[in-house]
Amino acid sequence: MNIRKALQEKNKLTGKIQNLFSRMRENNMTEDGQTRPYNSQKVWEEIQAETTKLVDLKVNIQMANSPILSDIYRMAELKTMIRQLRYMECNDGRKIQSGIITYLFATIKAEERDKLVQSLEDEIEKLQEKIDAFNFRTNL
Repeated sequence: MNIRKALQEKNKLTGKIQNLFSRMRENNMTEDGQTRPYNSQKVWEEIQAETTKLVDLKVNIQMANSPILSDIYRMAELKTMIRQLRYMECNDGRKIQSGIITYLFATIKAEERDKLVQSLEDEIEKLQEKIDAFNFRTNL
């Protein structure tokens, strides 16, 4: 199985575990005399088994990804940088507080910020293509 398929499997397992937890919570309590469609203890055992599979799969993915870990971490940090840049005020203006006018001047203007974001997005796209190619050709 290549990494791309392993990542898809990881997502399926994660979803399955979430569904099992929901099933367990929904069926744990019943009124006296009512039947339960699922036994929470058996569902718990299934959660434990699926979690073991998930952990093993994550470890195998991580080990297989070791040659491109720096790219993966770089991409994550670039995404964080983009989020931070998008929250930054970039427009000159003025504010009035208690009758006092204060003029505000941005060091990095909106146009420059947008170029920075675009540059980071371009780098992310290149990294993503490299990672996708690696994930397709690398087997666990």
